[in-house]
Amino acid sequence: MNIFLVIFGTIVGIVAAFFGIYRGLIAWKKWKIERSVIQFKQIRKDIKEKRASLRRAALKLSPIKSIHLNINDDVPLLAKETWLPQKPIPLENVELKVEQDPGVKIGLSTQKLPSYAGGKYKKYSSAIEDLDKPKLFVKRNQYRLLRIDDTSLTFSLKLHSYFDKINYGEYLVYELAHQNRKRTWIQGYSNRDLLLKQLQEPADYVILCGVTTLTIIHDGEDLRIIMHLRGQNETAYAMGTYHAIPAGEFQPSSLATVSVEEDFNLWKNIMREYAEEIGLMEEYDGNNAVPFNYQVEPFISIEDERRKNNIRPFYLGTGLDPITFQGEILTAVVFKEETFNKIFPKVLTKNLEGIIITDKDKWGRQFTQEEYDSYREANTLAAGEAVLNIAWKNRQFFKECFD
Repeated sequence: MNIFLVIFGTIVGIVAAFFGIYRGLIAWKKWKIERSVIQFKQIRKDIKEKRASLRRAALKLSPIKSIHLNINDDVPLLAKETWLPQKPIPLENVELKVEQDPGVKIGLSTQKLPSYAGGKYKKYSSAIEDLDKPKLFVKRNQYRLLRIDDTSLTFSLKLHSYFDKINYGEYLVYELAHQNRKRTWIQGYSNRDLLLKQLQEPADYVILCGVTTLTIIHDGEDLRIIMHLRGQNETAYAMGTYHAIPAGEFQPSSLATVSVEEDFNLWKNIMREYAEEIGLMEEYDGNNAVPFNYQVEPFISIEDERRKNNIRPFYLGTGLDPITFQGEILTAVVFKEETFNKIFPKVLTKNLEGIIITDKDKWGRQFTQEEYDSYREANTLAAGEAVLNIAWKNRQFFKECFD
């Protein structure tokens, strides 16, 4: 009887021990995930506050060594010489082409992918959606960039998703910020370093495009520009940065076949962004099959004023963001001041995505040396810095564009 009790007691003790270990492992795993979730949010906070400094540090510590892509001080984007014209080109002279989708030549190294919340999420977009979701975070169709040739841009016939831009591009910023926190800036360590060595053409990777437009207001003698301070929780891409306005993804307005075809047009994309970011038009639900209506204001007035030569849109070139490797189509639109005021009579100091940098009683601020310099060392997005630098270099050209 005593032996039975001893054996029974031993078994109970072993079971209790195993149960205790099991509970301990569960608690440890939960603690580890909670801790990594906190780290994820801290890294996201770093990205929002230090994006430009992360970019500049990455370029110093991991210099461009690819024979295929270059970067210069004037245009802080990865680009071949032929991707950036010597002078602004009228937007109507840019040709858009399509080709079959080639797939992905350069894949991601899973060994080098950072862990999102302790491995709980396999995709960066999933972690953002669950743990740090911006006000605007919608899975929308987008055109994939394949090739850049002087004044022509070639895109894939196959539509991709905005979340591809997050998972193939924006995650690289997370990787940089993650390395920065761990102090592991070692050349060859990251996916970004692999891309720097291998990328020759946009078609080698999944590259989606934003269209960055610098708004220039011509008062008859001088120029004013409008800039934007993007909110930290409004968007998932380039949050917390200074940027040109308007700026948006190059994408069809809806799922309708006619929209996919007719919205494959840089000017229409730019007009929609003006309507939303300057005109405060509600963002269109691009996940429905109803074509967008351009036969309403402000589109009617914008088109009319462009025909009268009171609005001049220009193409400044295309490059790749040096830390996300996503495409940046650079443009500038010059408005006569009375035209801009007629289309957008109410001066705004903020919109749904952040703060508009403008004088309270007058659209924009004088494009002076002081104004220009203020963005050069600020937390300015690479594409925003690029259009500012190109515009500053060509300010006399823009002053004379209505002559």
